[in-house]
Amino acid sequence: MSMERRIKSLEQEAERNQNSVRRLREERAAVRKRLVLVDWFANFARVSTFVRELTDSTIVWRPGVVIVGTTLIGGIQYALTRSLLWGAIASILAALFLIVLLYIPPDEQLESYLSQLELELESHVETLQLSGERLVELEQDSRRLSQELHSARLSHQQAQVMASSHYRRTLLLNEDWRAMRSVQLEDFLARVFTELGYAVEPTKTTGDQGVDLVISRSGKRIAVQVKGYEGSVSNAAVQEAHAGMSHYQCHFSCAITNSTFTRGARDLARSVRCSLIDGEMMPSLILGKLDLPLEGELVEMVS
Repeated sequence: MSMERRIKSLEQEAERNQNSVRRLREERAAVRKRLVLVDWFANFARVSTFVRELTDSTIVWRPGVVIVGTTLIGGIQYALTRSLLWGAIASILAALFLIVLLYIPPDEQLESYLSQLELELESHVETLQLSGERLVELEQDSRRLSQELHSARLSHQQAQVMASSHYRRTLLLNEDWRAMRSVQLEDFLARVFTELGYAVEPTKTTGDQGVDLVISRSGKRIAVQVKGYEGSVSNAAVQEAHAGMSHYQCHFSCAITNSTFTRGARDLARSVRCSLIDGEMMPSLILGKLDLPLEGELVEMVS
């Protein structure tokens, strides 16, 4: 699966997950509201059962309880407000409450009604528990998908950058660098090193103390001598690079040619640990397969 399709798939899965989380939260909110309502009715039914049993056990006439309770509540309200209207309203409301408390539902249905409410309460509590566990799973999936999506997008961006960089390096590789001479090859290598992430400091055209470029990356400064030749490059290039290293306060030295180095140049390079890159190694350099200084050819900065 391509990275784009992977990202699209993760986005769709994450969206479905978020929709599921939203629906489940809405369902849980509705169940909680229903639970509160059912719990209220169940508590009222329990109170109603207790009051009826108390009333019947004390041989109190239920209509009498309604009459006395209505009169008492209305009288208290009138005493507080000195208003017949508010006293009458309080009496009516008290009468309705006591009638519901003592008669609705009928005695023969009250017990089954309370049992039904308690069963519904248990069902809602169980539903909330199960949906809570499911919600935890969905939220964990949501976090996982978010992390995977972030990682996939980051990888895709990095792949795009690398692909773009590889394309630019391929263009550099396809240039006729083997035919370049002098400043032309220096300018070409400056572009190569810039593409490879080095900071490039060109030196003076004359009086450069044997160094054409000073490149640096990750705290390493490297003095580079560039030779665009048709024939083999002698050990003079190594001497110049090594001497220029001290002058420019570099940590390492390197000589690069689009041709070849003589045997003497190679022997001296090993002696002073100067990195050498010839025409055969140039493609690897351009494509970023070489990391300067080359292993085994390190030169410590001259104090």
